[in-house]
Amino acid sequence: MKVNILIHGWANYHSQSLYYPILVNRGDLAKRNVEVEIHTQINKKITNGDVLILDNRYFREDSPIHSDSNGEKTRSLVSSWSKKVERILWFDNSDAAGLIWPDLLPLVDGYYKNQIFKDKNQYLDPIYSEGEFPLGLHEDYYYRYGHLDTSEAYLKPVLEEPNLLDKLHVSWNIGMKPFHFANKNYEKILNYLPKSIGERFPYESLLRLPKMWHEVGSDRPIDISGRFSLNRRKEAINYHRTSCRDLLPDSTNTDRLPRREYWRELRKAKILISPFGYGTVCLRDFEGFLNGNIIIKPFMDEIKTWPPLYQEGETYIGFEWGLDDLGKVVDECIQNYQSKKKIAENGQKEYKSYMLNGSDTFSKRFVDIIQP
Repeated sequence: MKVNILIHGWANYHSQSLYYPILVNRGDLAKRNVEVEIHTQINKKITNGDVLILDNRYFREDSPIHSDSNGEKTRSLVSSWSKKVERILWFDNSDAAGLIWPDLLPLVDGYYKNQIFKDKNQYLDPIYSEGEFPLGLHEDYYYRYGHLDTSEAYLKPVLEEPNLLDKLHVSWNIGMKPFHFANKNYEKILNYLPKSIGERFPYESLLRLPKMWHEVGSDRPIDISGRFSLNRRKEAINYHRTSCRDLLPDSTNTDRLPRREYWRELRKAKILISPFGYGTVCLRDFEGFLNGNIIIKPFMDEIKTWPPLYQEGETYIGFEWGLDDLGKVVDECIQNYQSKKKIAENGQKEYKSYMLNGSDTFSKRFVDIIQP
Protein backbone atom coordinates (compact mmCIF):
# COMPACT_ATOMS: atom_id res chain seq x y z
CA MET A 1 0.00 0.00 0.00
CA LYS A 2 1.36 3.41 -0.99
CA VAL A 3 0.70 6.34 1.37
CA ASN A 4 1.47 9.94 0.45
CA ILE A 5 1.57 12.58 3.17
CA LEU A 6 1.43 16.33 2.55
CA ILE A 7 2.91 18.23 5.50
CA HIS A 8 3.39 21.90 6.33
CA GLY A 9 7.17 21.56 6.70
CA TRP A 10 9.89 19.91 8.74
CA ALA A 11 10.13 22.58 11.44
CA ASN A 12 6.52 23.13 12.58
CA TYR A 13 6.08 21.15 15.80
CA HIS A 14 2.52 20.11 14.95
CA SER A 15 3.77 18.69 11.65
CA GLN A 16 6.71 17.07 13.44
CA SER A 17 4.32 15.13 15.64
CA LEU A 18 2.64 13.86 12.48
CA TYR A 19 5.66 12.78 10.44
CA TYR A 20 8.21 11.88 13.13
CA PRO A 21 6.78 8.52 14.28
CA ILE A 22 6.13 7.56 10.65
CA LEU A 23 9.73 8.22 9.61
CA VAL A 24 11.16 6.51 12.69
CA ASN A 25 9.04 3.43 12.00
CA ARG A 26 9.34 3.44 8.23
CA GLY A 27 11.31 0.18 8.24
CA ASP A 28 8.70 -1.60 10.32
CA LEU A 29 5.93 -0.22 8.13
CA ALA A 30 7.74 -1.52 5.03
CA LYS A 31 7.65 -5.02 6.54
CA ARG A 32 3.88 -4.58 6.68
CA ASN A 33 3.86 -3.66 2.96
CA VAL A 34 3.28 0.04 3.63
CA GLU A 35 5.34 2.50 1.57
CA VAL A 36 5.31 6.10 2.78
CA GLU A 37 6.35 9.21 0.88
CA ILE A 38 6.29 12.65 2.48
CA HIS A 39 5.73 15.84 0.48
CA THR A 40 6.15 19.44 1.53
CA GLN A 41 4.55 20.87 -1.63
CA ILE A 42 1.54 20.03 -3.75
CA ASN A 43 2.56 18.01 -6.79
CA LYS A 44 1.19 15.32 -9.09
CA LYS A 45 2.77 12.56 -7.02
CA ILE A 46 0.59 13.10 -3.98
CA THR A 47 -2.33 11.29 -5.63
CA ASN A 48 -0.12 8.54 -7.05
CA GLY A 49 -0.96 6.08 -4.32
CA ASP A 50 -3.69 4.39 -2.33
CA VAL A 51 -3.98 6.79 0.62
CA LEU A 52 -3.44 10.54 0.88
CA ILE A 53 -2.92 12.08 4.33
CA LEU A 54 -3.26 15.86 4.58
CA ASP A 55 -1.70 17.94 7.35
CA ASN A 56 -4.15 20.73 8.14
CA ARG A 57 -1.19 23.05 8.86
CA TYR A 58 -0.37 23.06 5.16
CA PHE A 59 -3.69 24.79 4.47
CA ARG A 60 -3.44 27.25 7.34
CA GLU A 61 -3.55 30.41 5.19
CA ASP A 62 -6.81 29.24 3.60
CA SER A 63 -8.34 28.22 6.92
CA PRO A 64 -11.41 30.24 7.92
CA ILE A 65 -10.05 30.38 11.47
CA HIS A 66 -6.74 31.93 10.39
CA SER A 67 -7.70 34.13 7.44
CA ASP A 68 -10.51 35.99 5.71
CA SER A 69 -10.98 33.03 3.38
CA ASN A 70 -13.89 30.65 3.79
CA GLY A 71 -11.69 27.70 2.89
CA GLU A 72 -13.20 27.30 -0.59
CA LYS A 73 -9.81 26.62 -2.21
CA THR A 74 -9.00 23.86 0.27
CA ARG A 75 -12.41 22.21 -0.08
CA SER A 76 -12.04 22.23 -3.85
CA LEU A 77 -8.60 20.59 -3.69
CA VAL A 78 -9.71 17.95 -1.21
CA SER A 79 -12.78 17.15 -3.27
CA SER A 80 -10.71 16.69 -6.45
CA TRP A 81 -8.05 14.56 -4.72
CA SER A 82 -10.67 12.31 -3.13
CA LYS A 83 -11.64 11.11 -6.60
CA LYS A 84 -8.07 10.03 -7.36
CA VAL A 85 -7.17 7.97 -4.29
CA GLU A 86 -8.78 5.11 -2.43
CA ARG A 87 -8.76 6.94 0.90
CA ILE A 88 -8.16 10.55 1.84
CA LEU A 89 -7.53 11.36 5.50
CA TRP A 90 -7.47 14.81 7.08
CA PHE A 91 -5.13 15.22 10.07
CA ASP A 92 -6.28 18.21 12.11
CA ASN A 93 -3.32 18.50 14.47
CA SER A 94 -4.43 21.80 15.97
CA ASP A 95 -4.07 22.12 19.74
CA ALA A 96 -7.62 21.62 20.94
CA ALA A 97 -10.25 18.90 20.67
CA GLY A 98 -12.49 21.24 18.68
CA LEU A 99 -12.49 20.95 14.88
CA ILE A 100 -10.82 23.60 12.73
CA TRP A 101 -12.30 22.23 9.49
CA PRO A 102 -15.68 20.62 10.31
CA ASP A 103 -16.94 21.30 6.80
CA LEU A 104 -14.33 18.88 5.40
CA LEU A 105 -15.86 15.89 7.15
CA PRO A 106 -18.24 15.08 4.26
CA LEU A 107 -15.32 15.18 1.78
CA VAL A 108 -12.83 12.89 3.54
CA ASP A 109 -12.83 9.25 4.58
CA GLY A 110 -11.51 10.04 8.03
CA TYR A 111 -10.94 13.17 10.13
CA TYR A 112 -8.17 12.55 12.65
CA LYS A 113 -7.38 14.63 15.73
CA ASN A 114 -4.61 14.38 18.30
CA GLN A 115 -7.32 14.58 20.96
CA ILE A 116 -11.10 14.37 20.86
CA PHE A 117 -13.98 14.52 23.33
CA LYS A 118 -14.24 11.11 24.97
CA ASP A 119 -18.00 11.29 24.45
CA LYS A 120 -18.25 12.21 20.77
CA ASN A 121 -21.90 13.17 21.19
CA GLN A 122 -20.65 16.31 22.96
CA TYR A 123 -19.63 17.62 19.53
CA LEU A 124 -23.36 17.97 18.86
CA ASP A 125 -24.06 19.99 22.03
CA PRO A 126 -23.81 23.80 22.00
CA ILE A 127 -20.63 24.94 23.74
CA TYR A 128 -19.21 28.38 24.45
CA SER A 129 -16.21 29.82 22.66
CA GLU A 130 -14.64 33.21 21.96
CA GLY A 131 -14.52 32.55 18.24
CA GLU A 132 -16.67 30.89 15.64
CA PHE A 133 -14.69 27.66 16.05
CA PRO A 134 -14.87 26.26 19.59
CA LEU A 135 -11.59 25.09 21.12
CA GLY A 136 -13.16 22.54 23.39
CA LEU A 137 -14.80 21.75 26.68
CA HIS A 138 -12.13 23.50 28.75
CA GLU A 139 -12.90 26.81 27.05
CA ASP A 140 -16.62 26.21 27.47
CA TYR A 141 -16.28 25.45 31.20
CA TYR A 142 -15.32 28.95 32.33
CA TYR A 143 -18.24 30.52 30.47
CA ARG A 144 -20.80 27.89 31.40
CA TYR A 145 -20.09 28.08 35.13
CA GLY A 146 -20.09 31.85 35.48
CA HIS A 147 -16.38 32.63 35.55
CA LEU A 148 -16.56 34.75 32.39
CA ASP A 149 -19.15 37.00 30.75
CA THR A 150 -21.05 35.07 28.08
CA SER A 151 -22.32 38.19 26.27
CA GLU A 152 -19.25 38.26 24.03
CA ALA A 153 -19.08 34.48 23.50
CA TYR A 154 -20.45 32.24 20.78
CA LEU A 155 -22.71 29.33 21.73
CA LYS A 156 -22.92 26.68 19.05
CA PRO A 157 -22.21 23.00 18.50
CA VAL A 158 -18.97 21.92 16.86
CA LEU A 159 -20.97 19.64 14.55
CA GLU A 160 -24.60 19.60 13.54
CA GLU A 161 -24.82 16.30 11.66
CA PRO A 162 -24.68 13.18 13.89
CA ASN A 163 -23.83 10.89 10.97
CA LEU A 164 -20.46 12.63 10.60
CA LEU A 165 -19.28 11.53 14.04
CA ASP A 166 -18.30 8.13 12.64
CA LYS A 167 -15.57 9.83 10.59
CA LEU A 168 -13.98 11.46 13.65
CA HIS A 169 -11.08 9.55 15.22
CA VAL A 170 -7.93 9.94 17.33
CA SER A 171 -4.58 9.83 15.54
CA TRP A 172 -1.68 10.55 17.92
CA ASN A 173 -0.72 13.58 19.94
CA ILE A 174 2.15 16.08 20.08
CA GLY A 175 4.01 13.86 22.51
CA MET A 176 5.15 11.88 19.48
CA LYS A 177 7.38 14.72 18.27
CA PRO A 178 11.12 14.79 19.05
CA PHE A 179 11.93 16.96 22.07
CA HIS A 180 15.21 18.61 22.87
CA PHE A 181 16.45 21.29 25.24
CA ALA A 182 17.59 23.22 22.14
CA ASN A 183 14.24 22.84 20.33
CA LYS A 184 14.24 26.26 18.69
CA ASN A 185 17.75 25.89 17.28
CA TYR A 186 17.26 22.55 15.60
CA GLU A 187 13.81 23.56 14.34
CA LYS A 188 15.46 26.49 12.55
CA ILE A 189 17.87 24.02 10.94
CA LEU A 190 15.05 21.70 9.94
CA ASN A 191 13.24 24.54 8.22
CA TYR A 192 15.98 24.80 5.62
CA LEU A 193 16.48 21.09 4.98
CA PRO A 194 15.72 19.79 1.48
CA LYS A 195 13.22 16.94 1.35
CA SER A 196 15.86 14.25 0.78
CA ILE A 197 17.66 15.21 4.00
CA GLY A 198 14.56 16.06 6.00
CA GLU A 199 13.30 12.51 5.61
CA ARG A 200 16.59 11.10 6.88
CA PHE A 201 17.40 13.51 9.69
CA PRO A 202 18.31 11.40 12.78
CA TYR A 203 15.32 12.51 14.85
CA GLU A 204 15.22 9.39 16.98
CA SER A 205 18.86 9.79 18.01
CA LEU A 206 17.88 12.96 19.91
CA LEU A 207 15.65 10.94 22.19
CA ARG A 208 18.33 8.32 22.73
CA LEU A 209 20.92 10.82 23.95
CA PRO A 210 21.86 9.94 27.55
CA LYS A 211 20.96 13.41 28.80
CA MET A 212 17.47 13.45 27.28
CA TRP A 213 15.81 11.35 29.99
CA HIS A 214 16.47 12.65 33.48
CA GLU A 215 16.20 10.25 36.40
CA VAL A 216 13.29 10.86 38.75
CA GLY A 217 15.52 10.05 41.73
CA SER A 218 18.09 12.75 40.97
CA ASP A 219 18.61 15.71 43.31
CA ARG A 220 15.58 18.02 43.07
CA PRO A 221 15.96 21.09 45.31
CA ILE A 222 13.13 23.02 43.59
CA ASP A 223 9.60 22.15 44.72
CA ILE A 224 7.62 23.56 41.79
CA SER A 225 8.20 24.56 38.19
CA GLY A 226 5.28 26.44 36.69
CA ARG A 227 6.39 28.47 33.69
CA PHE A 228 3.43 29.37 31.51
CA SER A 229 2.28 32.37 29.51
CA LEU A 230 -0.63 34.46 30.77
CA ASN A 231 -1.27 36.42 27.59
CA ARG A 232 -2.79 33.94 25.14
CA ARG A 233 -5.32 35.02 22.53
CA LYS A 234 -8.25 33.44 24.38
CA GLU A 235 -9.72 35.05 27.50
CA ALA A 236 -10.78 31.67 28.91
CA ILE A 237 -7.22 30.35 28.70
CA ASN A 238 -5.81 33.47 30.36
CA TYR A 239 -8.42 33.23 33.11
CA HIS A 240 -7.62 29.56 33.74
CA ARG A 241 -3.87 30.13 33.84
CA THR A 242 -4.00 33.30 35.91
CA SER A 243 -6.25 31.56 38.42
CA CYS A 244 -3.80 28.66 38.60
CA ARG A 245 -0.92 31.05 39.26
CA ASP A 246 -2.83 32.84 42.02
CA LEU A 247 -3.43 29.56 43.85
CA LEU A 248 0.20 28.41 43.80
CA PRO A 249 2.63 29.14 46.66
CA ASP A 250 4.01 32.70 46.64
CA SER A 251 7.48 31.37 45.88
CA THR A 252 6.33 29.99 42.50
CA ASN A 253 7.58 32.08 39.57
CA THR A 254 5.52 31.61 36.41
CA ASP A 255 7.57 33.94 34.18
CA ARG A 256 8.88 32.33 31.01
CA LEU A 257 12.56 31.35 30.80
CA PRO A 258 15.00 30.87 27.91
CA ARG A 259 14.82 27.28 26.73
CA ARG A 260 18.05 25.98 28.28
CA GLU A 261 17.36 27.65 31.62
CA TYR A 262 13.84 26.20 31.63
CA TRP A 263 15.19 22.72 30.89
CA ARG A 264 17.70 23.02 33.75
CA GLU A 265 14.91 24.08 36.11
CA LEU A 266 12.78 21.08 35.15
CA ARG A 267 15.64 18.75 36.02
CA LYS A 268 15.84 20.24 39.49
CA ALA A 269 12.07 20.41 40.11
CA LYS A 270 9.93 17.88 41.92
CA ILE A 271 6.62 19.05 40.46
CA LEU A 272 5.59 20.51 37.11
CA ILE A 273 2.35 22.50 37.02
CA SER A 274 0.75 22.13 33.59
CA PRO A 275 -2.46 24.15 33.11
CA PHE A 276 -4.47 23.88 29.93
CA GLY A 277 -3.48 25.89 26.89
CA TYR A 278 -5.37 26.12 23.61
CA GLY A 279 -5.69 22.38 24.05
CA THR A 280 -5.79 20.06 27.03
CA VAL A 281 -2.76 18.04 25.87
CA CYS A 282 0.27 20.33 26.23
CA LEU A 283 3.91 20.15 25.18
CA ARG A 284 4.77 20.86 28.81
CA ASP A 285 3.33 17.49 29.83
CA PHE A 286 5.88 15.58 27.77
CA GLU A 287 8.71 17.82 28.90
CA GLY A 288 7.72 16.74 32.39
CA PHE A 289 7.76 13.05 31.47
CA LEU A 290 11.21 13.48 29.94
CA ASN A 291 12.61 15.29 32.95
CA GLY A 292 11.12 13.10 35.64
CA ASN A 293 8.66 15.58 37.17
CA ILE A 294 5.40 14.79 38.89
CA ILE A 295 2.91 16.40 36.50
CA ILE A 296 -0.01 18.20 38.11
CA LYS A 297 -2.67 19.28 35.64
CA PRO A 298 -6.47 19.52 35.34
CA PHE A 299 -8.29 16.20 35.13
CA MET A 300 -8.17 14.67 31.65
CA ASP A 301 -11.27 12.46 32.02
CA GLU A 302 -13.20 14.26 29.27
CA ILE A 303 -10.51 13.75 26.63
CA LYS A 304 -9.44 10.79 24.52
CA THR A 305 -5.91 10.86 23.09
CA TRP A 306 -3.04 8.59 22.09
CA PRO A 307 -0.62 7.56 23.49
CA PRO A 308 -2.92 7.06 26.51
CA LEU A 309 -0.46 8.48 29.02
CA TYR A 310 -2.97 10.35 31.19
CA GLN A 311 -3.81 7.91 33.97
CA GLU A 312 -4.79 9.98 36.98
CA GLY A 313 -3.02 8.92 40.14
CA GLU A 314 -0.71 6.67 38.14
CA THR A 315 1.13 8.88 35.63
CA TYR A 316 -0.08 12.36 36.66
CA ILE A 317 -1.99 14.05 39.49
CA GLY A 318 -5.21 15.81 38.54
CA PHE A 319 -7.16 18.71 39.96
CA GLU A 320 -10.67 20.06 39.36
CA TRP A 321 -11.28 22.38 36.41
CA GLY A 322 -12.82 24.81 38.89
CA LEU A 323 -9.42 24.85 40.67
CA ASP A 324 -10.97 24.57 44.15
CA ASP A 325 -8.54 21.83 45.16
CA LEU A 326 -5.38 23.00 43.38
CA GLY A 327 -3.68 24.46 46.45
CA LYS A 328 -4.39 21.34 48.49
CA VAL A 329 -3.19 19.00 45.73
CA VAL A 330 0.10 20.89 45.38
CA ASP A 331 0.71 21.07 49.14
CA GLU A 332 0.06 17.34 49.60
CA CYS A 333 2.40 16.48 46.74
CA ILE A 334 5.23 18.59 48.20
CA GLN A 335 4.73 17.24 51.71
CA ASN A 336 4.56 13.62 50.53
CA TYR A 337 7.00 13.77 47.63
CA GLN A 338 8.85 10.56 48.52
CA SER A 339 5.66 8.52 48.36
CA LYS A 340 4.30 10.43 45.35
CA LYS A 341 7.37 10.29 43.09
CA LYS A 342 6.35 6.83 41.92
CA ILE A 343 3.85 8.70 39.76
CA ALA A 344 6.71 10.50 37.98
CA GLU A 345 8.50 7.16 37.52
CA ASN A 346 5.37 5.59 36.04
CA GLY A 347 4.81 8.53 33.68
CA GLN A 348 8.37 8.51 32.41
CA LYS A 349 8.35 4.72 31.98
CA GLU A 350 5.09 4.84 30.01
CA TYR A 351 6.33 7.63 27.76
CA LYS A 352 9.60 5.80 27.11
CA SER A 353 7.69 2.68 26.12
CA TYR A 354 6.06 4.57 23.24
CA MET A 355 8.98 6.74 22.20
CA LEU A 356 11.87 4.26 22.41
CA ASN A 357 10.29 0.82 22.26
CA GLY A 358 6.92 1.38 20.63
CA SER A 359 7.65 0.60 16.98
CA ASP A 360 5.29 -2.37 16.78
CA THR A 361 2.53 -0.53 18.68
CA PHE A 362 2.70 2.56 16.47
CA SER A 363 2.97 0.62 13.20
CA LYS A 364 -0.13 -1.43 14.02
CA ARG A 365 -1.99 1.76 14.84
CA PHE A 366 -0.93 3.45 11.61
CA VAL A 367 -1.95 0.45 9.51
CA ASP A 368 -5.36 0.39 11.21
CA ILE A 369 -5.80 4.08 10.37
CA ILE A 370 -4.95 3.83 6.67
CA GLN A 371 -6.87 0.66 5.96
CA PRO A 372 -10.52 0.94 4.82
